[in-house]
Amino acid sequence: WFVSEDHTVSLAGYGNPTTSRGALGNLSANEGGFLWQEQTGSTHASLRHSGRLLDKTMLVETTLGYYHQRGTPQFPSVQPVAIGDLSADLLRDTPRINWTRTRNLLDPAYQDPTTPEYQRNLSACQVHANGFDPCPVTGYSIGGVGLRLTENSLERVSAALKLTNFFELSGHHQLKYGADVSLDSYLRRLAESGGARATEQFEDGSLVVTQFGYEDPGHPGLPASDPTRAGHLLGERPENRSRNRSFAFFIQDTWTLFNRIVVDAGVRAEKQLMYMDRNMLDEQGNRISGAQLELFNLMPRVGLLYDFTGRGLSKVYGSFGRFYELVPLNMVSQLFTGVGSEVDHVADLGRCAPPTGAVLRQDPRFCAVTVPQTGPPFYFWGRQSTPIAPNTQGQYVDEFLAGTQYQVVRNVVVGADYVHRTIGRVIEDVSPDNGQTYFITNPGEPGKPGFFFPRPRRLYDAITLSLRKSFSQNYLVSASWTWSSLRGNYPGLFNRDSLDPNVTTDYDLASLMRNRDGPLPGDVHNSFKLDAGYVVELSPRTTLQLGGSLRADQGQPINYLGADPLYGQSEVFILPRGSGGRLPWLWQINVRAATTYRLGGPYAATLSLDVFNLTNNRAATEVDENYTFDLVNPIVGGSIRDLRNLKTVAGVPVVVNSSYGRPTAYQLPLSGRLGVRLSF
Repeated sequence: WFVSEDHTVSLAGYGNPTTSRGALGNLSANEGGFLWQEQTGSTHASLRHSGRLLDKTMLVETTLGYYHQRGTPQFPSVQPVAIGDLSADLLRDTPRINWTRTRNLLDPAYQDPTTPEYQRNLSACQVHANGFDPCPVTGYSIGGVGLRLTENSLERVSAALKLTNFFELSGHHQLKYGADVSLDSYLRRLAESGGARATEQFEDGSLVVTQFGYEDPGHPGLPASDPTRAGHLLGERPENRSRNRSFAFFIQDTWTLFNRIVVDAGVRAEKQLMYMDRNMLDEQGNRISGAQLELFNLMPRVGLLYDFTGRGLSKVYGSFGRFYELVPLNMVSQLFTGVGSEVDHVADLGRCAPPTGAVLRQDPRFCAVTVPQTGPPFYFWGRQSTPIAPNTQGQYVDEFLAGTQYQVVRNVVVGADYVHRTIGRVIEDVSPDNGQTYFITNPGEPGKPGFFFPRPRRLYDAITLSLRKSFSQNYLVSASWTWSSLRGNYPGLFNRDSLDPNVTTDYDLASLMRNRDGPLPGDVHNSFKLDAGYVVELSPRTTLQLGGSLRADQGQPINYLGADPLYGQSEVFILPRGSGGRLPWLWQINVRAATTYRLGGPYAATLSLDVFNLTNNRAATEVDENYTFDLVNPIVGGSIRDLRNLKTVAGVPVVVNSSYGRPTAYQLPLSGRLGVRLSF
């Protein structure tokens, strides 16, 4: 809406609410464990005003926004679907059992009413008379969808004001300043299908049953059963609503001198307040009030650019910036699970009495409880919050950029660029007592609770040489080579086992930090890129566009991993990080052809074809890095020849994983995409 010559107002809305149905889960399960319906997506609305004031020497931009997201890529909103004669409601009330040991595919433990018919009597999978197993399966699930019933939703309301002034003062200035605020709310409602999940312990074969629920006040040490539903506990759907409030101000000046020199300087100040669920209790059982995480972050940025030709044909530049993380609400949601708790016990599969109509013949909710020789039969945990150290500060990265670019001939630019990026501080959960208690802090910093951990290190250096011909004479070309190094002991906000920023397993235990320093995931020493495009005018109304690209990346590092007594598989770096060599080079060619026909007026139709991985390369992108599944200690500073002497924590030789080093994921195969577009 053009209010006037100098003012416009726009309203925009968009979203991608998505419903999917089918085989959406891990296929290492019966159909009840991977067939479901899921809903994801988001909607976004914004109101924006742009204006010019003071004789057009001042620009003003204001924005109001609303955002709603249902589900996450990790946890979409899932509902079971009917399978055969089994209703969706019945499967929603069916626990999930995760078997971890190796069994034959036809083993009775893997059978339930949702086992696919084609799998029930596979004669080729029968164990041979000599004991040979033609169909061994490790890690298989039966029953319902499990924890997939968890629901997540995120809402955000935001507002921003940005002002720009233009003026002359010993050169030309473009001064930008403004403020923004955002109010976020994240609701997480936990749920297990059937209210329970059972997991076979790889070490001794016992079946540990996990449920959400309360301790019965009238019977200490026992969970509070739901009197209206057999096999269920009170409080089996705990939920928490965490909130975030962030306020920021920024100012930046771009100063141009003599049409050759540009100086950029600015700073952003940001205040972040995070609140856990209002029903959360502290260690003394009192309700928690106020902000649990309060951060004030100051982010300076400065840059210098020099055009040595004075005609816009070159630049030599350098810059420095500090960038703080906006801590996601998922952190407090993961750590502060509301008034509910998790209850664990060991089920006796030899004494199960499920009710008539139950899907599982060994439904863990109706199996006798195994009483341990020592300790209580039920273990309650998660009832209190994980405290945040009062002097916790924000996580940040420092970045230095430098380089030069020069137009050697018309439309052809060559360049050399350098990037240095290092982590300055991290926020993580740590345990000072080997997993008994945890708290949030800045590990490795003197004077803070996590000082006994090594200081986080994540160092990235990269040099890029490039050549770029911009579009002219009907074609364009871009080529570059990058050498880079990414080393340290901190992989980043995500790792192989966790998609939860700031609460990964990397800094949980000091004992797991040994051998973790080395080439990190994403350490690709050499990377080549080539892109080209050509346009042919077939007629005044028809054009043909041809293009292609080549990507070639050196393989990432491989590790030797073992199991930890507390954290399980893949957590112990037996040898220093990266000792297992590297994955093979990964390269592929993509091509594109498109034709555009002008229909008249503002309308044009385009038909396109994209082909990805033209040569159908199938290089391994991941391999099994578990050298052994046994419980081991790291060989600090060791080498490959030391593996021959590796022993378990019990002092016996390890059993080497026969699949170590074998591919577990491959490059996507040859594929194509046909597109039709109408533009106007």
